[in-house]
Amino acid sequence: MEASAIEIRLRNHEVRLDANHDSIAKIRDTSARHETEISVMRTELRETREDLSEIRKELTWVKRGLWTAAGFFLMFFVAALSLLATLWGAS
Repeated sequence: MEASAIEIRLRNHEVRLDANHDSIAKIRDTSARHETEISVMRTELRETREDLSEIRKELTWVKRGLWTAAGFFLMFFVAALSLLATLWGAS
């Protein structure tokens, strides 16, 4: 009876060792997957930063264009006012 109890304990320990081995393998697999995901995220982050840099450059040109358009509108407005003032002065 003692021999069978020892065999049962031995089998229980073997099962525990096998379970730990499987869980360690799962942990390693999960860790490797996470490392891959982190690497992909870093790449995507770098690409996003590059895209943002390009967008900022384009926005700089858009701002310049808007200031230029505002300047032309102001010149047109001043020219129209001076024409009206000239017409009123001539009347």
